[in-house]
Amino acid sequence: MIALAAAAWLAAAAAPGLPAEGCVRLLREARIEAAAGRKDEAQALVRRALEEYPSEGLPAVVYVQLMRDASPEAAAAARKALAERLARPDATLPVTAIRFLTDDPRITTDEMKILGDAVRAARARTPDDPKLLETAYRLAARQEDKAEALSIVDAQLALKETRELLSRRFILLRGLGRWDDAVAAGRRLVAVSPKDVFARLEIASCLARAGKLDDAKAELTALLPEKVPFAASTLVSLGWSFRDAGRDADARWCFEKALALDPENTTAKDAIRLALATPQERLAAGATSDSRWAGETDALKLFNEGSKRLAAGDAASAYDLLQRAVAADTHIDDVWHYNLAMAAIRLQKWPQAEGALRTAIQANPDRPLAHLQLGRVLEAQGKCASALEPLKRSLALRSDLVEAHFYLYKCHTALGDEAAAQQELKTYQSLKGTKP
Repeated sequence: MIALAAAAWLAAAAAPGLPAEGCVRLLREARIEAAAGRKDEAQALVRRALEEYPSEGLPAVVYVQLMRDASPEAAAAARKALAERLARPDATLPVTAIRFLTDDPRITTDEMKILGDAVRAARARTPDDPKLLETAYRLAARQEDKAEALSIVDAQLALKETRELLSRRFILLRGLGRWDDAVAAGRRLVAVSPKDVFARLEIASCLARAGKLDDAKAELTALLPEKVPFAASTLVSLGWSFRDAGRDADARWCFEKALALDPENTTAKDAIRLALATPQERLAAGATSDSRWAGETDALKLFNEGSKRLAAGDAASAYDLLQRAVAADTHIDDVWHYNLAMAAIRLQKWPQAEGALRTAIQANPDRPLAHLQLGRVLEAQGKCASALEPLKRSLALRSDLVEAHFYLYKCHTALGDEAAAQQELKTYQSLKGTKP
């Protein structure tokens, strides 16, 4: 808390016109007391700043951070003081400090509402203030309000177009499921940043989600000379879309190209070996008619058959069988719920996948892939702030999970933390051996 609050105090104190000199002095003295572990003295100094400078918003923001580790009643009183102070018509809004508080992992729902109300009121007075718009975006992103965040990004773009803002808009439109708009936004981003192969991959994914499979294939075909390893996952996803559409030849092309990029891609291997096999080959592999399983009630048998079908690429029937297996066995096994989540992911049933993964993690919190997949599923739903913790946890459990860095890159970009996003992208590219 001390490091975060100190950064907020100093940054806000350095901002032009903010705050009053005497207020700055009191808060600096409070920071010194807090750093020395003298919390009571620090609190007294911040309360003095609140009393002596009734139109300054900064002491109220600092007070909320300082009281985080106090009693629930004291923390609630600090939030009340913040709400009352920021609601004053003559209050100076400490935008920089508010941004630090927004980025605090311990910020509460009540605090976000207080800050949101204050920022919206300030925007009504000065709608084109860049710092205020950025703070409003951070709040909307933290609350995972994609529609509000998009409206703010559009306002930012009206003032100045940047690669970072274009990337945010692309991510938000994907999160809202506006696939055609997302494709257009992605193309604008690529026009500004032509080396952004990841944006081109996402354009292909959006085209597939919009049902434009041939356009998605053309987009990926143009990317193949780049030899981007992560393109294998996009090719596999497109392959399943082609197979679901009854276009097995195009599906096979996708799976084979995926294997050319990533020879160890087991999903693509299994798809070619089983999902695209002839009826005779499937029979030889042990596939069984659905009628055999319609009345089955044995949970273990259902689980084994569902897992086999999941490996073979038949996600729809695997999902049904695994759901029935989980329902038939009250004992919670993390592997059962993990496999159910994998089938749900294949079908893009994101809420169902999230629920299964949370249950799997509750049963076994030390499975790194479950944390990785939870982060991936949360990112797919636009819940980027919530996705950070499981993605970081997956790396803490297993540092070689390269994909976690890519999803962290996407989440940090969506949340507006460009420095962290670029660091994750560089790490991902370094581990994958790809060029920026």
